[in-house]
Amino acid sequence: MERRWFLAGLRPIESVWTDEGLLELSKYDWEGHRMVAGLEYLKWVYFGRGEIHELRQKEFDAEFARLRKRRDEGAIDRDIAIAAFRKRSLPGSKDPRRIVEKAMEDYGGQFGYVLDILSDVMVFEDLSKLLAYEEENLGNEEVVRVVNRFDHPLPCGYSDIIMNLGLPNGFVSELRLVTRPVFELWDQHQAVAAEVDGIVAQARAGMRGLTREETAVVRELLEDLRRNYLAAKGEAS
Repeated sequence: MERRWFLAGLRPIESVWTDEGLLELSKYDWEGHRMVAGLEYLKWVYFGRGEIHELRQKEFDAEFARLRKRRDEGAIDRDIAIAAFRKRSLPGSKDPRRIVEKAMEDYGGQFGYVLDILSDVMVFEDLSKLLAYEEENLGNEEVVRVVNRFDHPLPCGYSDIIMNLGLPNGFVSELRLVTRPVFELWDQHQAVAAEVDGIVAQARAGMRGLTREETAVVRELLEDLRRNYLAAKGEAS
């Protein structure tokens, strides 16, 4: 059995690859403050390119305990939150409804953690040019966070550097720095993620978990994608 622990945004996610050849996922329930079935997070955790952080079990348990302490905080009115975001939106910003949905679902209503109100990508021919750009801009006062995911690739093997920049309206934007070989795998990555989405949708429509056959397909897709990203970065699988 293989157990892994993640934060998808701020939401704790636990995955279990069982000895019987199945894959089970559970997510933290913001309202019930307990772990519940969370198969819908399969694509994000294993095939996503967003805010995914893998944890050790002790770190996961500590985050779970921290979130449970917030259980008595009042609920947030979605309509009021959407209206507030509309007043402060900038050209090119995400739809306020999507911002609020993301904050509520993935960050437990903590809007300050949504760091991609605006999002853009810069593509570099190789890693040396990318790292040189990062080095040149680290002292920029607009830069509020840098995450190097070449040092810590995502479960699917994807790597980039995320630079979060402060905006005039007080929100935070996201700039992704990627190498061209990694960027050129994005279309394949999207197609694989869509296939996984279809597998998950079929399982959820039947109100069941993944079968052994479906789990085997998911693992093969994950391993193939990871090998391709490693090859794009010039690393051995």
